[in-house]
Amino acid sequence: LQGLHPCHLLQLAAKCCQGCSHLSLLFAAHFTTIECCFKYAQKPIRHMQSFYETPSDCSLPAVVIVAATGAEVCADPKKPWVKKAMKKLRRKI
Repeated sequence: LQGLHPCHLLQLAAKCCQGCSHLSLLFAAHFTTIECCFKYAQKPIRHMQSFYETPSDCSLPAVVIVAATGAEVCADPKKPWVKKAMKKLRRKI
């Protein structure tokens, strides 16, 4: 790499990054990430559409509430408002 013009170094770096992005897309196509929550929402969520529970291997047990807008919010499964929301959403199914 010594003696290469700075422009050529930038082109080489760009090619490397381009290859990495393709690799990450390929990798992502075969492996899914585990969604875990790291903190809870403090207020009840309005206009809830659905919910799902995070996997048991996450360090913080949580319920992910999906709003009508598609936003996903982490909630404490022990909170009364979360239990009530889960019960209501289960009845909708």
